[in-house]
Amino acid sequence: MKLSPNSYDENGVDEEELNLDFDVLGILRRRYLQIALGVFAGVTLATLYFFQQVPIFESDISILVGQRSSELTRTGVSSGAENSVSIQEEILSTHMELFGSRKIMEGAVASGLPISVDAIKGGLSISKGGSGLAKNASVLKASFQSPNSQLAADVLTALFNSYQKYIDEKSRNVGEEAAEIIADALVVAEDDLRRAGQAYEEYIASIPALVSVSDSQGGVSLDDLHRNRLANIEQELAEVRRGVAESKSRLAVIENFLSDRDQAELSDLEVMSLLSEKEVNRLLAFLNIANNRGQIDDQGIRSREVNRESARTEVSRLLDLKVEQAKLRAVVGAGHPRSQLLSREIEVIERSLRESRDKYASLSQSIDISPAQMLDVYSDVLRSDIREGEERQRELLEISAVEAEKAKVIETSFLKIRTLQANLDRAQNRYEEVFKRLQEISLTNDYSGFSTDLIVMPFPADNPIWPSKTKIGALGLLGGSLLGIGLALLMEFLDRRVRDPRELEQLLGCSIITSIPNMEDSRRGPKKEAQGSVLSPILKTYHAPRGVHAENFRILRTTLLMLSKRENSQLWVVTSPSMGDGKSTTIANLAISLAQVGKRVLLIDSDLRRPVLHKLFGAEKGLAGLVDFLDGKLDDPGECCFETEQANLALCSSGGFTSRPAELLETTRMAEFLGWARGAFDLVLIDCPPVLAVADPTIVTAHADACLMVLRVGKCSRGEMREAADVFRGHGIQIDGLIVNARDVPKGGYGYGYGYGYGYGYGYGSRRYRYAADDEVGSAKGITDLSTGSPRVERRSIG
Repeated sequence: MKLSPNSYDENGVDEEELNLDFDVLGILRRRYLQIALGVFAGVTLATLYFFQQVPIFESDISILVGQRSSELTRTGVSSGAENSVSIQEEILSTHMELFGSRKIMEGAVASGLPISVDAIKGGLSISKGGSGLAKNASVLKASFQSPNSQLAADVLTALFNSYQKYIDEKSRNVGEEAAEIIADALVVAEDDLRRAGQAYEEYIASIPALVSVSDSQGGVSLDDLHRNRLANIEQELAEVRRGVAESKSRLAVIENFLSDRDQAELSDLEVMSLLSEKEVNRLLAFLNIANNRGQIDDQGIRSREVNRESARTEVSRLLDLKVEQAKLRAVVGAGHPRSQLLSREIEVIERSLRESRDKYASLSQSIDISPAQMLDVYSDVLRSDIREGEERQRELLEISAVEAEKAKVIETSFLKIRTLQANLDRAQNRYEEVFKRLQEISLTNDYSGFSTDLIVMPFPADNPIWPSKTKIGALGLLGGSLLGIGLALLMEFLDRRVRDPRELEQLLGCSIITSIPNMEDSRRGPKKEAQGSVLSPILKTYHAPRGVHAENFRILRTTLLMLSKRENSQLWVVTSPSMGDGKSTTIANLAISLAQVGKRVLLIDSDLRRPVLHKLFGAEKGLAGLVDFLDGKLDDPGECCFETEQANLALCSSGGFTSRPAELLETTRMAEFLGWARGAFDLVLIDCPPVLAVADPTIVTAHADACLMVLRVGKCSRGEMREAADVFRGHGIQIDGLIVNARDVPKGGYGYGYGYGYGYGYGYGSRRYRYAADDEVGSAKGITDLSTGSPRVERRSIG
């Protein structure tokens, strides 16, 4: 499985570094302290702010504003009721501006207020309308805020007095000068109206072709006599053309009919089907007149037409029945009852048609004319109609041309008439508007101005409106919550640890095999003496083989066995990106689980700097191990491997101390040892140091068939994940699977710091690796003398 390269934006910033994990519940669980700190800070600051505020008092005033109307006083009715709402809104808005104007404030200060105009303007608020259903009330509301409650009431009282004084002064002036100007304008408008009407009437009288016509609304409009005549001619011409077209069409039908048939063989029934009722009546009338016979009256003609239409219907019905009979005979045969019924019905219709034909023939004989002659006579009639229609059409076209020329002349006159009409309308409207304004100004001499009634008087307030405990507390709580959430998000942004297992797959380019749940630490597990075993209690697959943790390792075991069988993998390396991921615990439990299915398993501790496996399996550190074989102290690889309490599981501990672990792992003896292990065991598991700590994992993985990486969600950062992937990719090593280990880090941590002086550390940012040797300190602390204790493992070498 190949690792995909990281994506960077145009500024070189890793886009994945900018991705935030917006798991709200997860953030609340991880950052509740920051959120609580923010809330506490907000509430504390709100409390301090509350006690530092100066009390502010507010006084209110309400004024009912109305407009006096002389018309309403005289008649009790307002003519502008439909516009009264919008007008009142404008009046109220004007009074709001007036009440808050500097002129009114200066008048209030002049009455003896101990406050400046700017101070009044800063504390004054003005609004309009009521509350609830009375929100559109014509009420002007004003409020003033001040640390002195009495001063707030006095300011509003002085403002109202100044405002009412100004309104009263302006209401006394009735606009006499404006009335004189409007009266003069009325005289001018009257003269303009008279001249416009005279010009309009004179021009109308000069055109005799114009006539007055009453419209549907009772008014009078002008109409063009020539255009009316032209319209009538056009209508008659259309009718003549339609008649000529119909005659030509009928004549063509008759001629085509006669051309396709022998005239001697024509029957009366064919003539009946060819001519319409109107044409038959017209033809009979001509024949009766020509033969001077009156045997066929109107009743006979109508009876004949009825018979002819009935014959048409019966012929159509006869054809349908014969088609249906043919289909039925083809399906069921001629002897079927339905087929016989159709045959009888066809005979009845044919008999009726024969009787109608005989009756029509007798009628035709009374006229003594053949069917072909009847059609010839009617064709002559149609040709006569065509000639008359075409002659009338030519006459109407000549008349239409004359009337059209006259109508064009009148149309030119209409343009000037419209102009004169528009001038007359404008003069009339101007006169009416000026007359109306003059009436209004005359009425204001009797009654005019505005009414301003005080409906809520200003009083000193007993309680301050500020500071408000509720508002400040709510703002403090809200601000503190926002501050805490901001701190939590900031910490979440700065915390680059991976918390979503799916993100691990994206960063490392491989799939997660399984997830191991939290396991209790060995210090919380059962006592070794009570268990009767030297194995660490953290090895759940041994001590609790039916537990949840053992089941997870069985799932992992099944997956690895399938991969081993499919890809012929025998030697597996297990490592981790950094310290504290729990790889040693994971590989130990995995080795036990594999051994429990009968596989011969060898567990190798290749962490030569800080070995752990010998502690988990209760073996003394001083026993012979991998270092002793690689250093040449042992010749037989089986001498450094020992059986454990778990059947089918052998352990190769790190062995003695060495100051050059990487060099020993690169020797040919390491390859020799692993080759021996492949032949002696079914599966070989190697515990390697963290990838980001030392180069040992890349050395060992070069000999392995597959590589697994153990990670702890919430511990490893994205940078560590990408760097670990880069290390393996740089050496051409493929990570075959991820094991997510959710085991909590015990107090004190799990670190790679060695008492014997060898240590390596990892820090994000300016990271430095430290690798220092101190043989004396290492000899003193690295090898522990446990000879006084009882042996913890059976020391049988593997031959």
